[in-house]
Amino acid sequence: MRIGIGGIWHETNTFAPGLTGLEDFRAWQLAAGEDVLERYAGTRTEIAGALDACRWLGAAPVPLLAAAALPSGTVASEARQALWDELLGRLAAALPLDGLVLALHGAMVAEDREDPESDLMAAVRGVAGEIPVAVTLDLHANPGRGLLEQADAVVAYDTYPHVDPYERGAEATELLARLSATGERPHVAWRRLPLLTCPVEQATSEEPMASLLALVHGWEERPEIACASLVPGYPYADVERLGFTVVACGEATAAEECAAALADAVLARREGFRRELASPEEAVARALAAPRGPVVLADVADNVGGGAPGSSTAILDALLAAGAESAVVVLWDPATARAAADGSGPGELLASRPVAYRRTGSYMTGQWVDLGLCSAVRLGGVEVVYTTRRLMPFDADHLRVLGIEPAERRIIAVKSAIAWQAGFGDLAAEAIYVDSPGVCTCRLETLPYRRFTGWGDTARPLP
Repeated sequence: MRIGIGGIWHETNTFAPGLTGLEDFRAWQLAAGEDVLERYAGTRTEIAGALDACRWLGAAPVPLLAAAALPSGTVASEARQALWDELLGRLAAALPLDGLVLALHGAMVAEDREDPESDLMAAVRGVAGEIPVAVTLDLHANPGRGLLEQADAVVAYDTYPHVDPYERGAEATELLARLSATGERPHVAWRRLPLLTCPVEQATSEEPMASLLALVHGWEERPEIACASLVPGYPYADVERLGFTVVACGEATAAEECAAALADAVLARREGFRRELASPEEAVARALAAPRGPVVLADVADNVGGGAPGSSTAILDALLAAGAESAVVVLWDPATARAAADGSGPGELLASRPVAYRRTGSYMTGQWVDLGLCSAVRLGGVEVVYTTRRLMPFDADHLRVLGIEPAERRIIAVKSAIAWQAGFGDLAAEAIYVDSPGVCTCRLETLPYRRFTGWGDTARPLP
């Protein structure tokens, strides 16, 4: 059995400035052919899960293209076309295949394609015909109708923080192998709900997502359901397909019943999608009054993992104004990182050097991180790490390599909504979610939506 494996992954924030070009994919993850095997070996990604599943199934993996860029602005037309050409060309050259696993995010938007992943699925069908295709999605996907209708199986991450991409990639591959061997094609049932929620409200270890996920797993125990997923979605893309999506794959009647039941359960818990946010000043005051630390201050609106730049100084300003001690903040600020290295930056220079490492945390384990030149300086009682490249704080490694032990700090500010829990959750004595300015704001009603017109009584974001 020969199984093609590939993917093009990007979470597009259409409210973020600038375009995401091919160089952004090259800077983060871009591998083709046999290079995919080397690049993803030992990682906890969906690509690695698919490759390993082929091994234990006795199938031959056929690596095509694996491309991903850091969440950011709209994907440039030229980048989208170049990646499509590479993937589709390699797919055509690899035929015949017994099946195809595609790792997609589900929330990509390109200059010339509002729903590029649905269009890509159509292009894949045009090249490969009716071979079984299984798709993995991020929990923050906004899957389009074309993607859902043209895939034979859709498997989304179960967790947020996303600590299970490897397992979902393996699950999709095992399901695909079964489909190829039996000739069965499950029915893909789905519902898109008129509900927008912010990432900070979607943690799967907390309510209401925890009990909803338990319902999903209960349905998956039924033999007639191959897989089911909750896809709360990503609200920072101005596209028509926004909303909370539920997906079920399996025998047609059972899949439709499952999707309907999950949709009803989500709407019944709608009021549970609330998170109290504090202003930067309130958050700092609470952190300083806490009996012990570390206290994590989550800068949700400047969430790098949601496409924000990670450069807002709102929390830093509040820390400095309050005279905070034993606090650490990471900012994307290439100019200041270089100035500090040259001795002309602010504060007392603590460390300055290029930083690159493989993640050891539970999220994106084994993936290579290159932050470029980083400089750590002390401003009053605050340690500030200035990076040349943007950072998703999914681990504590980026602090430790600069001599900063987060467990020993009283306050840790993170440019993240929920994913920081994978790296700092075991250390944090308390977490405070901060209502700061930024393109990942939880005040969704303030965003300039134009394409999305689905507002209504039930679609309104929770106050």
